[in-house]
Amino acid sequence: MAAATLADALNDPKLLARWRSEFATRAWLPGPVGVQARARLDDLMDAIVEALQRSAASSQVVALGQPEWREPLQQLSFVAGWMAGEGLPVSAALLLCKTLRDALGVGDKAWFEQLEAVVVDAHSFSQRDRAQLEHNRVVARAQVLCLIEPRLPLLFVVADPDRQALHEVIGRLMTVVATRACPTVVVDVSAAMSPEQALSDTLTLLAEYDGVPEVLLCGVAEPVAARAAAAGRRLSLVYCEQLAAALERGRAQVDV
Repeated sequence: MAAATLADALNDPKLLARWRSEFATRAWLPGPVGVQARARLDDLMDAIVEALQRSAASSQVVALGQPEWREPLQQLSFVAGWMAGEGLPVSAALLLCKTLRDALGVGDKAWFEQLEAVVVDAHSFSQRDRAQLEHNRVVARAQVLCLIEPRLPLLFVVADPDRQALHEVIGRLMTVVATRACPTVVVDVSAAMSPEQALSDTLTLLAEYDGVPEVLLCGVAEPVAARAAAAGRRLSLVYCEQLAAALERGRAQVDV
């Protein structure tokens, strides 16, 4: 963006107030979110206008790659990501760029499109991270640990639990094993998105515990179970083709 075309606009002492007024009039920032947003946006707007002024004073062209823009762009990305985390749409974040252009009254379209790209990327990455966290939370709660018999626990690994989710449910499983003196446990991964990976991860975590009883594996083909079993070499593992066979063997162990 040519610096010369910005000189008059940037020297206008009312520029910052005009930008804030434009944004406040057109943005929908309800309740407590609006209060927090205004505090964050005030600092961001100060930083962007200052960067514009420094860029225009030191160069013939204002470009986002200039050193003056490093911190303002970080702030812009942070604010756009924060807005996504608060459930505000990307249009609210993009309004920062649109109202700046309106307040200046001049500017290269391509430069503002680059600024908008920074906003969209930060907003979308934050939305993705937020969705992944919610997904992990739901999947963690979906893991099933139940007692088939008073001393026969069954662990159903469901969907695609992360390591933290598996760690929590296996911790509960081992608490049951310790308090009830269970001679065997059943692990079924048929409901996992990637049964082999789920079984490997589960056995890896189980192998970190002492006192793990016999583990009856089911829900995968035998070759898959054999590959995954490498993660649990120190465990006593028994492959069962079907859950019914695993439960039959488990009940026999409990009755001994």
